Amino acid sequence: MALYADASYFLIYSRISGGVSAVAKTFGAEVETARLVAMHVDPAVAAAASDPMPLTTVPLFNPQGAMPPISSPPPSFSSCSRCS
Repeated sequence: MALYADASYFLIYSRISGGVSAVAKTFGAEVETARLVAMHVDPAVAAAASDPMPLTTVPLFNPQGAMPPISSPPPSFSSCSRCS
């Protein structure tokens, strides 16, 4: 399965690529489980064999997955009596 996306919207790109990866992983696990069951392997063992160590991802930086609000004071211009 191939995914082509423009990374100019990197937050949307991240969500889309994560979704495509999850679907591909789930579909692959179902195919592998069905193949093992067809070879007369116990269904519980076949399901465990297709994903022996489940991956749990925890975002360490920016767990909300969005840009932080940027709040900075507007630039201040001081008047100088000798500058004019």
